[in-house]
Amino acid sequence: GRTKLNEALLDAYLASPLAQDASCRLVFVGENDPGLYGAGLLRKIAASEAAGRIRIAGFVDAATYADYLAASDAAVQLRASTRGETSASVLDCLLYGIPTIVNAHGSTASINDALLVKLQDGFTTPELADALARLHQDAELRAGLSARALAHMEREHAPAHVGKLYFDAIEAYATRSPLAAYRKLVRTAAPQAADADLPQLPAAIAFNRHATAPRQLLVDVSAVVQSDLKTGIQRVVRSILLSLIADPPPGYRIEPVYSHGGNRSYQYARSFGMNMVGETTLALEDAPVDLRPGDIFFGLDLFTNGTSQNEGLLQSMRERGVGIYFVVFDILPMLRPEVFPFGTEQYFGDFLRTVHKVSDGVLCISRAVADELAGWVERQGLTRRTPLKLGHFHLGADIDASAPSFGLPPDAEQVLSALGQRPSFLMVGTVEPRKGHTQSLNAFELLWERGEDVNLVVVGKQGWMMEKLCERMAAHPEKSRRLFWLNGISDEMLLKLYAGAAALLSPSEGEGFGLPLIEAAQHGIPIIARSLPVFREVAGEHAYYFDGLAPQDLADAIHAWLGLLREGKAPQSTGMPWLTWDQSAQQVLDGLVRQQWYRVLPGAEQPTAPGIAR
Repeated sequence: GRTKLNEALLDAYLASPLAQDASCRLVFVGENDPGLYGAGLLRKIAASEAAGRIRIAGFVDAATYADYLAASDAAVQLRASTRGETSASVLDCLLYGIPTIVNAHGSTASINDALLVKLQDGFTTPELADALARLHQDAELRAGLSARALAHMEREHAPAHVGKLYFDAIEAYATRSPLAAYRKLVRTAAPQAADADLPQLPAAIAFNRHATAPRQLLVDVSAVVQSDLKTGIQRVVRSILLSLIADPPPGYRIEPVYSHGGNRSYQYARSFGMNMVGETTLALEDAPVDLRPGDIFFGLDLFTNGTSQNEGLLQSMRERGVGIYFVVFDILPMLRPEVFPFGTEQYFGDFLRTVHKVSDGVLCISRAVADELAGWVERQGLTRRTPLKLGHFHLGADIDASAPSFGLPPDAEQVLSALGQRPSFLMVGTVEPRKGHTQSLNAFELLWERGEDVNLVVVGKQGWMMEKLCERMAAHPEKSRRLFWLNGISDEMLLKLYAGAAALLSPSEGEGFGLPLIEAAQHGIPIIARSLPVFREVAGEHAYYFDGLAPQDLADAIHAWLGLLREGKAPQSTGMPWLTWDQSAQQVLDGLVRQQWYRVLPGAEQPTAPGIAR
């Protein structure tokens, strides 16, 4: 995968003399990346002159792994990011006396230079190619590295020696640590606690003890922990969290947390976090969060009712020196209450009022949403003592980095074949009243009546208040011929649909961002979108826009677009700017950590007009 820099090694190998030597083999021991990165790696191998001497072994068991270690003349272990761990693979190579090339990333930088060939962290292809050539050509260098590695591992990593180090450290901590001194002080000076005081004691002790660990960035994942639907907001939560874990801001530890609401304490989401990073063997308990002044609470997940119920708890956390920040994905229930189930406006309004009351800052997923939120606060007449900082960030669009889902539906071949027979217009998103599905189906019926041979492909689960439309699509005479409704497909299937579509159709009447527009641009397919401010913010001149809510309006727009397409004049999504999830996470940190904000809503002692943050 990307973090192991396999493509960088392949490029260096192909640029080195080893690629021309029939006696040399390059073997990647491990499962190939299942996404676009892995596919690109296979294509590059197949296109090379050394294709017959390069292979990816796939997953191997422990015995086969040991055979590869025993058979290797040299090893390469590279990293682009780590979670702070020591590389077991590097130690395995040293244990077998294999001359090894590494880059100085993470803990690998601290390994003695005499034991291996160490490149700079941000090495170049020629530097790695030169290191490969030197190891291949210099038998004396290989022998020296092997001998020193074996001696080092026998001396420093023998189980008895390591066990003694652990024993000494544990004993020293138990008798001489600050915690031991603190316990002695408590036993000597503190009065005997009454039974009624016991529940408050752990929190008081934790809060008063000097913090020795890094500050915490507590990422709220309350909704996704309880029900990960792997779509929409859940994809954003997974993607931003994974990026933050992979590259935390200096001085912070990333901790996913959750609450069940009811003003009860937040818990560390340790089990969820372990699953997120692919760690299934280590079991960690979901203990109560241990707060410190300087920590940051980041309400990334959309946990509306629970957040409102936790208002007092969040206010208490803020008073104890914890920074409180929330993401607002959109405020559509307040702007278009008629397209949401009864009661949504009330509970979503309660959520926004809580966020306004307890937060130090709010991050919206577009500038348009930030402006809409500021306008709503002003219209509601909401006040607070201190200013409220508003920022915005754009979502990422690299599906490979969002913990994608895999698997193809039984009718995948039929659907993909139909996409190639006629122009196919793809709609992506939950089937909801505001998304424009009814207008779209009516418009396509008009187009079919006019003789336009086009497909409408709807990707999305059934949402609220859409029973009649979904029944209509399920029984439609064009179903599985020119109308396709794919309910709950994987990211793998979605990528194939993007690749085969003529255009993305986005007739939504209200959005917070418009992630499908970005995903369409990644695949270079044109975009037909309603003329919303947020769509123009995201796509700019790279989309074809239309207005009007009548079926005729959309049918005419599609007909006109098809004419432009035939003339080669349709707007192209090629060149449309978009972010990776890592870049999106950095925009989040611009607000949370670097305190760079778009605008500030005044507090009670501030001027009445909203200001712009500089």
